[in-house]
Amino acid sequence: VESSAFLEEFLPKVNEVQQLIERISFCVEEVKLRHSTILTEINPPNCELEISLFLLRGQVVTEEETEILLQSNNPAVFTSNINSGSCITGQALNEIELRHKDILYLEASIRELHSMFMDIAMLVNSQGEMANNIAKTVMQAGNYVDQGKENIEKATEYKKSWRLRLPIFKNKAKAATSKGS
Repeated sequence: VESSAFLEEFLPKVNEVQQLIERISFCVEEVKLRHSTILTEINPPNCELEISLFLLRGQVVTEEETEILLQSNNPAVFTSNINSGSCITGQALNEIELRHKDILYLEASIRELHSMFMDIAMLVNSQGEMANNIAKTVMQAGNYVDQGKENIEKATEYKKSWRLRLPIFKNKAKAATSKGS
């Protein structure tokens, strides 16, 4: 009964951990994909500008747009859309914080799962010893039962032989008492 209650609590936690692992795996794959895309699209001469524009504006700029922006020498290019960029950055920060909380929760769940497995291992170990002791005791009890049967058979034989010999001893005892008087 106790183990079924344990399993009812344990299995949903395992499912939740699996879902979190799948979610993290998906996020890792997404980051890998974005990383490989970024690495394949790097254009060294305009790379620094493109990165700055992307970070400030949150937009990807094509090579033609980059050339036009470089030729215009307009500093507003770097300061435009800062408000929208900060909004996007805030959203990204919130998403990162949520993922961080998920990772911490996952880590705590894994620790708890490890602790449960250690407890189960200890229980199996201690109950294994107990089962061995029970088996040993049962074997000893069987031996004692066999010895008891043998002793009962011997006692039965002694009783039979005593009944046969009793009248002889009584007669000898009477004869000895009558001679002595």
